[in-house]
Amino acid sequence: KALNGGGVCVKNGAVTIANGLIQGNIATQMGGGLYVFNDEAEEKEALFSGGTFSNNRAIFGGGACMNGKIALSMAATFEDNEAYNGGAIYMLNGANMTFGAGLLRYNSAVYDYGTGTTPSTALGASHAVADNPIYGVGGGIFMDLNTKLAFSDPNKLGIYDNTASFAAD
Repeated sequence: KALNGGGVCVKNGAVTIANGLIQGNIATQMGGGLYVFNDEAEEKEALFSGGTFSNNRAIFGGGACMNGKIALSMAATFEDNEAYNGGAIYMLNGANMTFGAGLLRYNSAVYDYGTGTTPSTALGASHAVADNPIYGVGGGIFMDLNTKLAFSDPNKLGIYDNTASFAAD
């Protein structure tokens, strides 16, 4: 358990994860399983080649959170992760992801992570006022402004059975 990166936290560096298991971690803010943060001008690389992110929890990015100029290449499985926003993956501040093979399934974006409570709709939620974010968005992937997502091999990719108040998959 940590503030950011319950399992692994990488700041201003590159990371490669191959055929591992990141499971059962908690971040009280970003990246339950993995948090990669880059505030330098040069883009950093993150490579997930095989492996599984499972049963991780966070406010933003239950499985993983990419924050900053990060080129993420993905071929992994994200399942049963949970967050307020971005059940599997949360991307912000210029993160770019290329998704090859892999699965994003059974992840949840819920209002009160850990209990599975969601508002009836994200837009109608009583907590969604001007000064507060709307929670329960992006069961699979949440992408903030200035982020990009590309699919290199859609025939080897599955994004399904994720849940959220808004934008489940």
